[in-house]
Amino acid sequence: AFCISIKHGRPLTTGVSSTAAPGQLRPHYKALADVNRGWCHLCLAARGDSPAKFAKGVLDYAKDGILNLLGGDEGTLPEHIRAVAAALASASTRTLPSLAGPPPLQLAGLDACCLGPDAGLQIVGAQCTVMGSARFKERIGAYKATRKAAHLTEALQVCVEQCVKGADMLDFNLDSDMSSGSVCPARRVMSAFFKVAAAEPKVAKVPFMLCSCDWETVKEGLKCVQGKSVVNGISMLLGEQEFLRIAKEVKSLGAALVVMALSDRGEPVSSVAEKVRICKESYRLLRYKLDFPPEDIIFDCQVHLLGIHEYASSAASFMDAVGDLKKACPGASFIGGLNNMSLSFRGLDVIRDALHSVFLQHAIPKGLNLALAWPGALPIYVDIDAETRNLCEQLVLNKSADGKHIDRFLAFVKFRADSLTCLPIQVPSRETWMEGQRWTSSAVRKEAREIQRSLLLEREATTPEQQKTFLRSLRCSVACRASPTRPEDGAALPDHCRLEGAVIRGQLGTTIAAQGRVSTPELAKYFNAELRRRVCIYAVPTQGEQLREAGYREYFSAGCDICGTNTLGSSSYGECRDAAKLAKSASAEATRKDGERPRFVAGVLGPTDHSLSRPSSAEDPSIRSTTWGALVEAYSEQVRGLVDGGVDFLALEAVSDTLNAKAAILAISKYFEQAQKERLPLLISVAVGEDGRTSAGQSVEAFLISIAHARPLTVGISGAAGKLGDACKVLSESSLGWCHVSASGDEGPAAAAEGIEGLASRGLVNFVGGCGILPSHVSAMVGKVSSSTPRKLPVPPPQPTTKLAGLEAYHVRQEDGVAIVGQRCNMGGCGTFKGLMDAYKYTREGNAWEGAVELCAKQCAAGADILDFNLDSELVDSKQALGKLLRLCAARKEVAKVPFVISSLKWTTIEEGLQSVQGKCVVNGISLVQGEEEFVCLAKACLRYGAAVVVVAVEAPDRASDYSEKVRVGQRAYKLLRTRLDFPAEDIIIDCGVLPVGQPGAAKDFIDAVAELRRTCPSASFIGGPGSLSVPFRSAGPLREALHSTFLYHAVPMGLNLAFVDPGRLPPFGCIEERTKKICDEAVRDHSADGDHLVRLENYAAYMSGSAAQEETNIGTQEQYDLPPAIHKPTRLSQSFSQALTVLVQATGTLNASLFQTFGSKAHAAMTFHKNCCAGLDLSRSVWFSSIS
Repeated sequence: AFCISIKHGRPLTTGVSSTAAPGQLRPHYKALADVNRGWCHLCLAARGDSPAKFAKGVLDYAKDGILNLLGGDEGTLPEHIRAVAAALASASTRTLPSLAGPPPLQLAGLDACCLGPDAGLQIVGAQCTVMGSARFKERIGAYKATRKAAHLTEALQVCVEQCVKGADMLDFNLDSDMSSGSVCPARRVMSAFFKVAAAEPKVAKVPFMLCSCDWETVKEGLKCVQGKSVVNGISMLLGEQEFLRIAKEVKSLGAALVVMALSDRGEPVSSVAEKVRICKESYRLLRYKLDFPPEDIIFDCQVHLLGIHEYASSAASFMDAVGDLKKACPGASFIGGLNNMSLSFRGLDVIRDALHSVFLQHAIPKGLNLALAWPGALPIYVDIDAETRNLCEQLVLNKSADGKHIDRFLAFVKFRADSLTCLPIQVPSRETWMEGQRWTSSAVRKEAREIQRSLLLEREATTPEQQKTFLRSLRCSVACRASPTRPEDGAALPDHCRLEGAVIRGQLGTTIAAQGRVSTPELAKYFNAELRRRVCIYAVPTQGEQLREAGYREYFSAGCDICGTNTLGSSSYGECRDAAKLAKSASAEATRKDGERPRFVAGVLGPTDHSLSRPSSAEDPSIRSTTWGALVEAYSEQVRGLVDGGVDFLALEAVSDTLNAKAAILAISKYFEQAQKERLPLLISVAVGEDGRTSAGQSVEAFLISIAHARPLTVGISGAAGKLGDACKVLSESSLGWCHVSASGDEGPAAAAEGIEGLASRGLVNFVGGCGILPSHVSAMVGKVSSSTPRKLPVPPPQPTTKLAGLEAYHVRQEDGVAIVGQRCNMGGCGTFKGLMDAYKYTREGNAWEGAVELCAKQCAAGADILDFNLDSELVDSKQALGKLLRLCAARKEVAKVPFVISSLKWTTIEEGLQSVQGKCVVNGISLVQGEEEFVCLAKACLRYGAAVVVVAVEAPDRASDYSEKVRVGQRAYKLLRTRLDFPAEDIIIDCGVLPVGQPGAAKDFIDAVAELRRTCPSASFIGGPGSLSVPFRSAGPLREALHSTFLYHAVPMGLNLAFVDPGRLPPFGCIEERTKKICDEAVRDHSADGDHLVRLENYAAYMSGSAAQEETNIGTQEQYDLPPAIHKPTRLSQSFSQALTVLVQATGTLNASLFQTFGSKAHAAMTFHKNCCAGLDLSRSVWFSSIS
């Protein structure tokens, strides 16, 4: 490959220099000698060998007769050269290769590619162009817009896939509308892309073909590729002078050149004589004027579109011209673009592939040796069914007995297009039709359509792995360009660990001595400064009886910075208040003695003997030993007592159940709101086992996410210090605040201190201490951590991402594609789930609940990242039912591990859900329909529970919003949440509302609105339900699934990162049948060339549901014409229309099948049409059918 790449330098000799052993180098040097047409030389290293041994190694090369010049590399001395000269005195030398004729075309990547007589056809992968692959174009466009290298890596996967499928070369064209004058022109993209491609061995091993309308872009590409490439291409259209100038530069850069047979106007010529004349003239100029190597000249004789009468002889004249030029232009190669000839038949890949194979079967013997094609898509000629092969052969050769081969082929194509899918061709059973009538017959067409439909309905279901791979492959290409929205004055939530400012320790001690305490901001600033320079000590005593003031003094004397009150497990107001006063008295005395190091008291809350997450009954896992309300009330009493006692901090210690901790956080929040006081800094510690989980099964990271809304000063873990290493590392990496570790009182002072030292020495903690430890433990720890470097406070990301939690943490990241929100636990969206809930209401049998939980488990197994719950129904008490179901789900780990979305129109139901789940949920949803104040009030309630919130971008009920309104309402809601409440931007999820297909801009307006809001609402996430888009086609399952995948394929790159879908029911976009894909793509983009895309979609939906819009009423000798397609005209009703609507539908038809089939199909068609007309309108409607008999 190296020899081929530098051949244009015409060196006197080309050789190999290496320190490898002679035997290892021999096969590689021989390969060089075989391909090199000049002299060859070899430089070997002596590597410490004696002159005799060195000469013996060289003699093996001489015996093969492959040496011309010989030299020495590292370690070679004059005596080595002398020994070699003596040994080779009578050796034969390599003969200079004969120049009897031009060599074959030789190209190179990392490997050599020689197009000798026996090489056969070389496939040039044609999908690495912005015109040949939508996926490649999208990734390159994303790079041009964002300059993110990740997009180039994704585009590179298209190249890798082609190489894996057998491409011998790759064609690259990065031209687009953005190339000229853009911020990132094509030449810069070409350079950046080839640098990425060079690092991928599967791609770099093959030669490249570079194509661009800008010569400077091509030249930039040639400078970035080490192998020998092909430039595609130039023509005499440029004029002789410019033609020769560019060809000369191509030659100087060592590339081969494609010369196109174009007329003076830049159009492909049709006659054989003209093609030959243009190419021979180009060949003459290149050879005589430039001495351009003949083997590096490649002719493209240009093949026109087949299937058009004007270009009937296009393929035949191409092959004849290649045959003539093969004789007239020695050494030249020939290339053809297969996709060009079959462009008329887009969407029918089976026919296109058959046409390509037939063309190659006849063109290769004429001299064609390169073809631009899709690797892996060409069927073997003999495997094509006889009838298809015969029709393609007649078209390619432009030859048939009656001369009607074009009309016959077009009729065949129309038959396939009417079959709607592009599955393997099915030959209908009727054999009585003459060849000319076969493909225009209604009987054959109807039979084929049914075969195709049955195959489509029975196709293999998508696996969870395939679905996950597809959804993870989608990447957002829209970047946010807006600055973060700041809260109004007084609205910002306290973030105590981020408060900065100068604090003089001596003055702080004086203030405490005089006033008994300092303000919360001053307290936070003091510790923020201290924790940057040393590890602080925080201990919680747990004596069985009330600790006296002297007991607290011992903890402070031992070295505590903060001592907790001995109120672990206390619940009465009096106990908490008294303990707080005793501890405060001891801290004040310690501060007076050492004003440089003030001491503080943390009021300790909980834990209780009750759990809101763990079942208290083995028979019914939904039963708990206490209620949320009772726990909040108990915590409220403790908070009141501790605050009245004068504590400096509040502490949730030894938390084992996150839901209990959330109840305590709510109690704290409510107390300070009602008392109109500034909330004290909060310290939270969670008890974890050896597996790094709470006793309720939650991971450390999931716990952090679940209590993040409390904005604690520090979060810690408690347990046996020596066994907390892994959990502490997770805590340190995940927490954005300070971190602490609490040793267990069950360990001795030395063991506890040693375990603490191991964690502090790794820079994982800021506070150390323990729960239930003694002053002796504290003294031992102080000595161990006095010289430890504290953990650094992490810098918050500029644009944080949405984080949710079940038992496991879940991050909604752009690089992970779209998150799947399983929507089957919905009374309105899943008949199975509704049936289970109704069964319980009417039978009171517990197995209905088991079935509902099992449905959740199946969704998780099918790939759901999040689960949506909606139990709103007139027949079911949604509050009671939702609470019970969520508590049952908490007992199934495979279900409880994922976050939940709680959907309801009733706040009491949502609140019951939030009070039943320990992880961080999503509330779906709130909107401005009820007014601004109600919107803010509901959002504030969600904030108290730490939930993310779905904001529906609507302002008025029962009114569909267009693009501009979606954007305006979304931006207004986002601004209200940020400015009025300081609602975390990453917890705002906007739903722009997907309308049923058929409404103007149903999907397009949604996608465009998401893109604009992504740009203007930093850190917000976006959610949508593709199911709403396909509501009119409920009975056409395959169509709905394809429509959902197509919608996501377009919406996710624009910013959609959560989607309500049925897990395991989404086919990858690339696996959808071409015809189906095209129909869905036009519907989602709301655009097609003829504007009839909605008509095609409705007809296809009717076809898939068994009620085809085009039905023949009688099949016999007399053929019936197809009924004209329905014209899509959505009903426009007045906005003031309010009375009940009754629609009478005349659905007549003759009974050429069973009564059930006829009535079912007609009725379904009428109902679907009616739903399309009235979708989105809140109307009381009835539908009647007549003329059944």
